[in-house]
Amino acid sequence: MNLDQKVIQSWDKFLNPEKLKDSLVKASLFLSSYEILKESVIDKLRDLFTHEWRLDEKTGELKGKVSKSYKEKVITLYPKDEFHACCLWFKDQGALNESDLTEIENARKHRNEIAHELPKFISNIDHNINKKTLECLVEVVRKIDVWWITEIEIPTNPDFEAEDLDKIDFDNVIGGNTMFLNLILSIFEGDDSHLKEIHALLMEKINKIKG
Repeated sequence: MNLDQKVIQSWDKFLNPEKLKDSLVKASLFLSSYEILKESVIDKLRDLFTHEWRLDEKTGELKGKVSKSYKEKVITLYPKDEFHACCLWFKDQGALNESDLTEIENARKHRNEIAHELPKFISNIDHNINKKTLECLVEVVRKIDVWWITEIEIPTNPDFEAEDLDKIDFDNVIGGNTMFLNLILSIFEGDDSHLKEIHALLMEKINKIKG
């Protein structure tokens, strides 16, 4: 593709309303997905190392005190960056591997590029949101969700009996964040049918409640 063609396609990418909307939607979906990744990594661990939970009457939120062991067992793995320290903790526990850490770093770099250089992604034909990086991000969150459910939630839930565990297909376990990201990935690919189905079911239930 010569320079003139690139210039024409770049202007078309920016001035064509549908293409501009598509670029903005994909950028927002990736940025949102990255925040979900951070939530999956940091918030889960903070909660695990938090005690003295209480209900904040003003906000209605549960709040607690992060224990010293969070700093001793997690933050010390990489004091300069809480997010990376938490990723290393999950790696040490076997939830993630070195390849996953590489994908997380790729996602972080792409996220920063999108956030700080958004005009390029909406007006330059050579700059596009990387679908492969988004897919890898979703897979990392899936692995964290599965590990968390199988290693933390189930073992600490007194309602689960040993015989119940044998009936669980752990290969198909899906956490809430993974479900949300799968919806985002579908929308990114241009398929909003699942979102419409869920919305229709929600509105149906709301209308029933209203009578």
